[in-house]
Amino acid sequence: MSPIDENQPIIEPLKLVFAPEDGRDASEPARLDLIDQQVYEGVSISPAIEGSWRWDDGRTLLFDPEKDWPANTEYNVQFGPAAFAEDAQLAQYSVTFTTAPFTATLESIDFHQD
Repeated sequence: MSPIDENQPIIEPLKLVFAPEDGRDASEPARLDLIDQQVYEGVSISPAIEGSWRWDDGRTLLFDPEKDWPANTEYNVQFGPAAFAEDAQLAQYSVTFTTAPFTATLESIDFHQD
């Protein structure tokens, strides 16, 4: 669930950063023609959620959901070759994450006695 700003949720994108496992300076996995462009193929999320994928830079893939993320939901993201450079070699072709559970915070409590 996203923070609220002036009664509207601030919907955070999913941010996936593809960095070399051993810290060396490897080539960027994004297709150059897709940087700053919407990605239509080569990446999917399950269960399905409305939104759009885009490469923010050569290593950062973002998913911008149309609505706020549901609480305590597990997602699986699958990667295919269409979204990546020809020579990109990923350590894994899927990633799983779970959104935060719903929580409530009591800010104050008043006790009234008649």
